Amino acid sequence: MSGAATLTSSVIGSATSAAPTASFALTSTRGLLSWSLTVPPGVSNSASRSHAQAERCHSTAAFPRQTPPTILTRPQKPKPNSSSSSIFSSPQIGASGSRAPLHLTPSRSFSGSPQLWVKSRLVRRYEEAVRKARTIRSVEDGIKLKTFGISPPQLESSDPVDTPEGVTPAFFERLDRLERSLRLGSPSPKDLRLVAYEIRTAGDAQLFKNVFAEWRLHPAGLPHSAADNFVFFETLMKARCHSLVLDLACQRRKFAFNLNRDQIHVLMAAFRREYCEGNEEITEEARLELIDQMYKSFALLPFSSIPPDAVSYTLLVTAGAYGPLAEGWRRSVITAKEQLSLGLALTEDARLSLVAGSLQHEASVDLATSYVPEDIFTSPSYPRSALILVAKMHALKGDFERAVKSLEAAATRDATPPGASGLYGHQFWPTAADVGALLRERLDDGDLLLKGADDAIARLSA
Repeated sequence: MSGAATLTSSVIGSATSAAPTASFALTSTRGLLSWSLTVPPGVSNSASRSHAQAERCHSTAAFPRQTPPTILTRPQKPKPNSSSSSIFSSPQIGASGSRAPLHLTPSRSFSGSPQLWVKSRLVRRYEEAVRKARTIRSVEDGIKLKTFGISPPQLESSDPVDTPEGVTPAFFERLDRLERSLRLGSPSPKDLRLVAYEIRTAGDAQLFKNVFAEWRLHPAGLPHSAADNFVFFETLMKARCHSLVLDLACQRRKFAFNLNRDQIHVLMAAFRREYCEGNEEITEEARLELIDQMYKSFALLPFSSIPPDAVSYTLLVTAGAYGPLAEGWRRSVITAKEQLSLGLALTEDARLSLVAGSLQHEASVDLATSYVPEDIFTSPSYPRSALILVAKMHALKGDFERAVKSLEAAATRDATPPGASGLYGHQFWPTAADVGALLRERLDDGDLLLKGADDAIARLSA
């Protein structure tokens, strides 16, 4: 039976009246049978119960072992990510005990229109996040924090912009323009370089690091090339932000800030200068951190698949030798041995720094003697100060004759400025007067060697 048919199978009357008090209806819809009992108003509860009993007996006799099916109306299509099972009400049972057709109705929390509309948990969370989202503009750090992915309100050109402390106004103005462009999604490829050109202070460099990371993570895939890295390196090094340069270079996956061999050597030399020539007020912990950063910079070479050379090791050796910490000197000796074990010859800078370090840190004089260049007396590339350093070494060793000969050789050498030869550390070497004072302490006044030393010192002073 394809259609729907309704059949009134029986009419139950009362004992005193011919008018029907209840009617029984049988409905067949597409092969599914259902029935219903209609009880007119005014019928007592006992009559209703008797009708219900008769109804059940009639159902059992006519349709044994069959449960009246439930007719479900087709619900409207729910919204995505919604669950319709939690909003349907239970079947309604009539007063007579009959089971009424089941209709989909909203849950108690959805009052009013019976239209089905289910909110998913994701939608509710998103709306709550939108209500709670706010933009934080930090004046201390100069960082605009965007929460929940919602862009902060755009500033008009007439709005005043407060420059954080330690940040130059020109840099902050350029930075503010770039951040507006990033929010609008239309930055120019040169905008990040223009910001880098304005870096002058450590505060500028820190803010640049933040916007650099934002540039790299932008969904538009903004460009970033080796030419940009060159500009960033030059401006940051000029601002003396060496630690930040090392931080960017170590986080390669985040910043892709790759350095070549020469740039790594420049960074190492900057840390060496801070460690050896820094202010005396720098604490020991701060100096140790500087030499640690220098060794981390050295590690960038193998990290970048660049084999270290003699210059790379010389920077480490000279830093520890001329520095004030005993830990630095210990590392220099170990580094020099490693360099020799790799078949890399010690440079002139490294040899002289080991000689000076042995004297400065009161190490074995024999160790210092082993590092003296063999051609120091014959090669004109060594300045006078290098020969004076060797003279002090012989004086401490007790070889006064060689000490005086070294002073005389220095007096005959041209007065070339110590830095002209390119040797690092000449400012840490002893002077001729220091060697003369040491000889006077260890030689008698009438000693001929002392007289020769005084003559050589006089010529050096002239």
